[in-house]
Amino acid sequence: MRFVKQENVITKENIPLLRLLDCLRFFKEIPDTMPDMACRRLLILFRQLLPEQITVIKRLSLKYNPATIALLGAILETINSEENTTMLSKRLNPITIYKLNISFQVLPTQKKWNIR
Repeated sequence: MRFVKQENVITKENIPLLRLLDCLRFFKEIPDTMPDMACRRLLILFRQLLPEQITVIKRLSLKYNPATIALLGAILETINSEENTTMLSKRLNPITIYKLNISFQVLPTQKKWNIR
């Protein structure tokens, strides 16, 4: 167990969302799973979020690292191609590449987010 500094204000309502963002942040470190399996599970969890929660998670993600923001954007657009992810994409350097080893079958929008 280790403690991770959280830049966002922690409230009872946003704890589940912060947990999801921490999963994205530490995606490469999820034990006993392959990237495709982990991403499939995250897609299921994100599909269960309400529209209000998606709005909040996008705002909370802005205090996370760029790889987390890119993965969140790719997941949200995979779930809903009409999702407004402009505020996420504006936070990213367009030439940075994030190496997460997720297949295109699992996360088809990853190319737009420079995930390889």
